[in-house]
Amino acid sequence: MVHGVLNDHSVWGFQSRHLAHHGWNVLAVDLPGHGRSGGEAPQSVEEAADFIVALLRTLGVERAALVGHSWGSLIALEAAARLGDAATHLALVGTAYPMKVSPALIEAALNEPEKALRMVNVFSRSSLASPSGAGFWTFGAGMALGRRVLRSNPQVNVFHRGFVACDRYAGAEAAVAALACPVLFALGAQDQMTQPRAAQGLIAAARAAGLDVRVETLPGKSSRRMQRTPARLRMAFGAPWQCAALLLDRRQLRREQPAQAGEVFHHGGLRSLVRPGDAGAVDPDGLHAGLQGAMGVERGIVTHVEHGLRRHAEPLRGFVEDARIGLGDAEGARRHAPLEVFPSPMRCSAARMLSRRRALRSWERWACACTTSARTTAAVSASASSAAVAGARVPSQSRSTCSALRMAGQIGQRVSSRSRVIARMRAVSSMVAENSATIAFPSLPPHMNASAADRSQTAPMPRTAVLLCNLGTPEAPTAPALRRYLAQFLSDPRIVEIPRAAWLPILHGIILRIRPAKSAAKYASIWMPEGSPLAVWTERQATLLRGWLGEAGLRVQVRHAMRYGQPSIAGQLKALQAEGVDRVLVLPLYPQYSGTTTASVSDDVCAYALRTRRLPELRFVNSYHDHPAYIDALARSVRAHWQREGGPAEQLVMSFHGIPERAVRLGDPYQQECLATAALLAQALGLAPDRYRVTFQSRFGKAKWLEPYTEPTLIEMARGGTRSVDVMCPGFTSDCLETLEEINQEAREAFLHAGGREFRYIPCLNADSAWITALSRIAQEHLSGWDTGAPGGAAAPGPAR
Repeated sequence: MVHGVLNDHSVWGFQSRHLAHHGWNVLAVDLPGHGRSGGEAPQSVEEAADFIVALLRTLGVERAALVGHSWGSLIALEAAARLGDAATHLALVGTAYPMKVSPALIEAALNEPEKALRMVNVFSRSSLASPSGAGFWTFGAGMALGRRVLRSNPQVNVFHRGFVACDRYAGAEAAVAALACPVLFALGAQDQMTQPRAAQGLIAAARAAGLDVRVETLPGKSSRRMQRTPARLRMAFGAPWQCAALLLDRRQLRREQPAQAGEVFHHGGLRSLVRPGDAGAVDPDGLHAGLQGAMGVERGIVTHVEHGLRRHAEPLRGFVEDARIGLGDAEGARRHAPLEVFPSPMRCSAARMLSRRRALRSWERWACACTTSARTTAAVSASASSAAVAGARVPSQSRSTCSALRMAGQIGQRVSSRSRVIARMRAVSSMVAENSATIAFPSLPPHMNASAADRSQTAPMPRTAVLLCNLGTPEAPTAPALRRYLAQFLSDPRIVEIPRAAWLPILHGIILRIRPAKSAAKYASIWMPEGSPLAVWTERQATLLRGWLGEAGLRVQVRHAMRYGQPSIAGQLKALQAEGVDRVLVLPLYPQYSGTTTASVSDDVCAYALRTRRLPELRFVNSYHDHPAYIDALARSVRAHWQREGGPAEQLVMSFHGIPERAVRLGDPYQQECLATAALLAQALGLAPDRYRVTFQSRFGKAKWLEPYTEPTLIEMARGGTRSVDVMCPGFTSDCLETLEEINQEAREAFLHAGGREFRYIPCLNADSAWITALSRIAQEHLSGWDTGAPGGAAAPGPAR
C-alpha cells in the first residue's frame, strides 16, 4: 500500500483490516522521509518506485498486488511496471495523468505549507483531531494527518517535494505498456483534486494495451476517501479485485508455518504493528521471519502489517460512524467490545478481544493477544527486522481441547486447554501492568495517536451556537408522511394568506386528501439512499460549517433545523439550551429575504420564545443575497459546470422560487433581491444581458405569481430557436424536490419536447466548499461581539442586518 502526498500508512487502516479479515497478508509503508520512516524523501515518482521494488525484494515477496492513492498511485504504477509478472494486481485510487499541480498550490506548499494544507483539505476542517480508530472518519482528520507528517520531517518540505514529483512525472504511458496485470481505477465522482476525467487517458491507454481494466466511480472525493468514507472505498475492492492493499502471497510473511497453516488458523485472527523499537526483541524464528532480510539502504522503515489468517461467514463489522470492529464468527457473535490497546515504554502492546456470546461457558473461545512492536531497519545486515506476538480466539471444537496454534515471539506457546488460556491471559496482563504507561480507548494503534496539538479540545462546551434553518421535508416519500408535512406547511399563515376559517376546510377537506399521493410519487423519484436530498444536504452543510468555524478558531455549536418537519426549530433550540448555550445566531438558508420564508423562521423562533421562561440571546440573519462570498460560490459552480461541459450553453436560465405577486405589492423585497442576485452573478460571469434569463417557478394555486414562469419560458425559448440552455436555481442552497424534479425532470422534458436539443442542469450549492466558506464568513460577521473563542477576541466585526 502506497500513500499519497503528506499522508502516511495510517490512511489505509480500514482497508488493511478488511483484507486481512478475508485472508490476505497486507503491508502498508511510510515512504522514506514520511511519517516515522527515516531516510531522504523521494524526489521523483521513479525514485519512490525503486524503493518499493527494493523493499519487496528485500522482504522476499515473490508476488504482490499493489495499490496507490494519488501520488502513491503513480508510484504503484511505476513499481508494478518494474516488477513485471511479480505484480499480480494494480489498484489506482484517485489517480490522474498527467498529474499537473496548480502553480499556486506548489508555491503555497513551498512558502506557506499551512495555507497549502488548507487548500487541499477543504472538506476536512475542524477543531477535532484525528479519527478515534480505523474506519472512523472525523472532520479535521486530513488536517491533523498533514500537520503530523509535516512535523515528522522538519529538514525537508515533503509537501512541496511530493507535489513537484507529481507535476514532473511523464512516464505513465510507458509504465502501462509494461504492465502484465489487471488494473482497477477507483475514482471520486466529485473529486476536484484528481478529477475522473483526468484519468481517462490512462484508462484508455490501459485498455489499448489489452489489460483487464475495471473502473469504479465512488460518490464524493476519492482524494480524501480513505479518511472520509473508508467503508465505501473498501466496497470497490471485491474478489478477484481484492487489491486495496499490498496483498502479499499468503505464505510470504509466515514461512515458519506449515503449508496447512491456513486450516489451523481458520478461526484465528493475527494482527501486528511494526514500528521503531528494540530490534533485539525480535525472535529469529518468529512470525516475521519473512521480513528479516537485508536491504541495500540504511534507514528505519515503518510498516503496518495485517495478517490474513481469519475467515468466517459473517462480514467484518466496520462502519464510518462506529470505530468498533466486530471480529465474531458466524456461530454466536452478537455484540462486540472495542479493542483495548495498551502502549508501553518497551514498545509492547497488549489487547483483549472479547466478543460476548450467547452463553459464556466455552473458555476455549477466548484468547488474548500481545503484540510486540519492533524496528524494521533496512540495513545491510539481518538485524533489520520486525516481530510480533499475536494470539487469537481459539475455535471451541471441544471443551477439553482446542486446535493447536503456533504463536510467534518470546512468549509464543501452544494453547490447548482452558487452564493454559487463563494462564496466558494472566501472563499478558501482568506484563502490561509492569510496562504500560497509558491506556488508549478505543482500538487506536499507537502510531495513530494524534499529538497534543491535534487532539480535540477538552474545554467546556461552547456557549454560542449557529442554527441553520431550511424549509423542511417529509420523513419518507409516502402519502402519510406527505400528509403530515403538507398539513404543517400549508397551515402556516405566511405561506397561504387566506383567512383561516376559509382556508383550513379546503386544506383538510380537499388538498390533504388528493395532493399527498401525487407528491409522494414525485419525492420517490428524487429520494436519496440517505433520505430526502434537502435533509441530507442541510445536515452536511451544518457539519461542514462546524468544521470551517472550528478551523477559524471559533468555538461554536452548529445545528440544523427545519421550519416544517424534523428536526424542528423549537426542538433544536431546546437542545442547545440544555447544553448550556445562551447565544444563538439564527441563519436561514434563504439568501433572498421573503416574508414567506425568512420571516416564517423568525415566527417559529418567537413562538418558542413565548413558551420559554429563560431565553437565549438571539440574532437573526435576514438576507445575504448580495454577499460577495455567496455570489462567488454561485459563480464558481457555474464555471465548474462550464468546464465539465466544455463551455457555456446558448442561454443561462436562473430560476428562483416564486411567490404571489400580491406579496410584492404589499412590500416583500424578494423579487428585488432575486434580480439583484442575478445581476451580480451575471457580472461575475461576464455575461451580457441577452445571455441570461431570470424566471420564477413552483407556482401554487390560481393566483398570479411572479413572472416570467420558468417552464413556459423554456418552451418559448426552444420554439424560438434556442437549442441549448444551462439552468440553475440560485435561491436554493440545497437540491430538493423543486430543483431535482420540477426543474431537472419536468422542465427538462418540456424544453426538449418543444424542440430544444440540450438541457444542462447546474446543481445547487449543496456542500460545495465555496458555499461552506461563504456560510462561514456570513456567520462570523453576524457573530461579531459574541465570545466565540476566536483568536484575538471575538469574530471580526461586520455588518449586521
